[in-house]
Amino acid sequence: RVDPEIQMIADKALASAIKMQNAKGGIAIVADPMTGRILAVSNIDKTKGMKKFWALSETMEPASMIKPIVAAQAIENGQTTAQEKHNCENGSYKYGDEIYHDWKDAGWPELTTEETIGVSSNICAMKIGEKVGARGLRKMLVDFGFGPEGTTKTFPAAKAGRLPPAEDTKHPKIVPYVSAGFGFRTTPLELVQAYGAIANGGHLMMPIAADAKDASQKVVRRVLSEASANQVKEILRQVVL
Repeated sequence: RVDPEIQMIADKALASAIKMQNAKGGIAIVADPMTGRILAVSNIDKTKGMKKFWALSETMEPASMIKPIVAAQAIENGQTTAQEKHNCENGSYKYGDEIYHDWKDAGWPELTTEETIGVSSNICAMKIGEKVGARGLRKMLVDFGFGPEGTTKTFPAAKAGRLPPAEDTKHPKIVPYVSAGFGFRTTPLELVQAYGAIANGGHLMMPIAADAKDASQKVVRRVLSEASANQVKEILRQVVL
């Protein structure tokens, strides 16, 4: 069950945003990061009609939504800081046998970690992902609750994302793909819970119904120290200023 008042607000806000952006559809999930309670689940798809649980079961490549989590893991590992500068290679970077390009034609010469998230640079996100490493990036996804044994496994109507196979950590594309949010799939609820861990100071929570008893609250694990979580929250705050 959801909170009916918050659900009504979420439905209206999502419909308004879709109309403003002339979009074909959208998803909104409202959660309490401190408890894991899911307060509202809203979804609209103009091409398919409204499906009650689409927001809980749709899988997608997370794209840039994964970059703050990659940065969070690197900060937690002591591999970067918010103000460390990274060489963005002016938007073109050879990694393995492939050349990768930033979304902006000219790219950037260098960006701090904070700026990387602010402008969503693919190349500098890769540079941060390189510090974490292929095995570290896959472990990051597992630790933050993505995949079959993650945060969605017991929540009604929810579906889990699909992780890169463990053996793929030796593949040269894992670092650039995972760092930029491609080559694996997540669900909106997994992303909400992962960001909730940043918001609440580092604890990954299992999602529970809005009317669940307090005893149902469950911390899966601590994924970030409070200091690391605070750094990432400040980075994300700068993104929306």
